[in-house]
Amino acid sequence: MAEPSKREMVLLGVLAVLGCGALYIYLIKPMRADVDAADAQILELEQQVAMSAAVQAQLPEVQEELRQARERFRALQSVLPTSKETAEVVRRVQQLAVESNLHLKSFTPQQTVQNEFYEDWPILLSVEGTFDALGVFAEKVGAFSRIINIDNLTVRPVDVDSSNRSKTIAATCTATTYVFQEVSDDS
Repeated sequence: MAEPSKREMVLLGVLAVLGCGALYIYLIKPMRADVDAADAQILELEQQVAMSAAVQAQLPEVQEELRQARERFRALQSVLPTSKETAEVVRRVQQLAVESNLHLKSFTPQQTVQNEFYEDWPILLSVEGTFDALGVFAEKVGAFSRIINIDNLTVRPVDVDSSNRSKTIAATCTATTYVFQEVSDDS
């Protein structure tokens, strides 16, 4: 076999370089781009996994906070219920009046007044008894689990006969309680 000439060697070298260039351009470069894209995607997924793990680590704490918030909400519903509960309020106010030695003469619920997230529910009350009994009644209403504010209190003396000293005053007032209104997510 004859030795290749210098010219053939240069041509063979150029063909080899062109072949390697073509191999790099058409095979290796696209594969490298795919590898780089896959590496970027892996990095992004690893970051998402790390964030998910951090969130998952906080999950028991968040669940406990949610449980406590639900308990507080249930407790607050007795103070600010979601319905008027007319029968319950009438029964409890009558009970408080009796416990205070007052005679409940009238209980007249009025129209509710809409506010941002609650309604005012005024109730006109008329009672008879002694001034001390009225004070005890106001104290019991203040300690009641449901919020009830007493305002517009008017007290007047009643004619007392010597045999009945249990009714020396007549009082009228507005007892306002409140009803929670769920806020809709439509806003």
